[in-house]
Amino acid sequence: MSDSEVSSDGELELSSNYDSDPSSSSSEASSISENGKPKPKSTKIVTTGSVMRLLDKLIEKFKSSMNARGKDSDIGLPQDEVDRKNDRLIDLEVDYLPTFKLELGFLLGYLGLQKDPTKHPMTFLDLTHQGLLDVEKSLDAIIECIEDVAFMPPAAQTDDHHYQGSKHFRTDYLMRKLWRLIENDIPELLSYYEDYISTWKSSNSRPSQYNCSSTRHCGGVIVKKTDYCYQFVDKIIHWCQASDFDILRDEWVLPIPKLDKLLETLTEKAHQDPANTQEVGRPARLARLTIPFVKLARTLITKVSNTKKKELPFSLDDELNTKTLHKLQYAPDSITSDLEDLTRTVLQSVTPINSLAESEAEIRRIIHERVSKSVDNFLTVLALSIIPLDPGSDRHSLESNYQDWFLTWKDMWDDAERRFLDALFDPDQDEEDVDDGRVFEFRFGE
Repeated sequence: MSDSEVSSDGELELSSNYDSDPSSSSSEASSISENGKPKPKSTKIVTTGSVMRLLDKLIEKFKSSMNARGKDSDIGLPQDEVDRKNDRLIDLEVDYLPTFKLELGFLLGYLGLQKDPTKHPMTFLDLTHQGLLDVEKSLDAIIECIEDVAFMPPAAQTDDHHYQGSKHFRTDYLMRKLWRLIENDIPELLSYYEDYISTWKSSNSRPSQYNCSSTRHCGGVIVKKTDYCYQFVDKIIHWCQASDFDILRDEWVLPIPKLDKLLETLTEKAHQDPANTQEVGRPARLARLTIPFVKLARTLITKVSNTKKKELPFSLDDELNTKTLHKLQYAPDSITSDLEDLTRTVLQSVTPINSLAESEAEIRRIIHERVSKSVDNFLTVLALSIIPLDPGSDRHSLESNYQDWFLTWKDMWDDAERRFLDALFDPDQDEEDVDDGRVFEFRFGE
């Protein structure tokens, strides 16, 4: 039977391009070296059906393959166990993750995709089947490693700073990122392999222009998703190496696009025609007075998470425990969520259906009990956790004197809050000059 012949069960055996050189057999391809070692030749005939069945199995397996919570721990870890966990994290960083990335590359290579879009892929089913098994083995090793290292500390135990890389803050962070990779991205990637194998089989048995084009398209989708997985694996390796502060900064920047969207929405509403009615004009005025909150929040988050500049005038205490680190991690997102609710409540009062009076109590509650409280808590924990990098810096420069920067920022926040609450309390009060936001955009160190 030639490479492109159909077996008795109607499935395409081995692999070859329908118009490729007959000498390009899968047995020859099986000698492709891996890490300098030739692959052993397989005596088992692999069909498209067996590859598809393996893909189905792996997709279902990895959709629910991890315990993202980690194992419970009733007592503190002894030092030898801490050392063992830290050693395993090094294995994850330098061995398991790079090996997995390498296996993904081999698997992609076995599809035989051509740079020339007019040429049909020369896919080797036996190598693809083995490549999938190798990927499974690599993922199993990664899952076993992170589930061994990660743990859920008892509620009363918060002082885990001496665990270093294996403190709950870090292992929980890595666990969640790996969960996203393994249970979301990998099943999606493997589903693209299913699409590819299906179209590749059709284009071999019925080599029409449509089938061949579909095969090349599916191959391109796999290339893009594989590249995404490469980049995500590199990020996880980076997080294995990163300091607590670097991890926090990567998290702190995430709400910034949401704040930008809020600014866009508020600016649009604030400059709408008030339709000459007080009931509509007052909420529009409040929308204008909400803009400084959002701009100040964005400025603060940009300041503390500035990843463009290698050196900030401050760093983070490296002796912080998980409880403190989690407070710092979630604060910017909490502030952003509170501002989203404030904006939503203010803008809903713009419609004639809702009287502003019905929303005043909720607006005041969001300001006092949520937005300002979240800001104060973040600044307090931050002030207790950061340390100056250069004690001899110019104390008269906001560029280097971060304590004065935060005090100045807080004064401006308090002023924005006073303006907002005054407008809410006295609708007939003359509106103070509301700057278009430029005064609130003082920034340094970006």
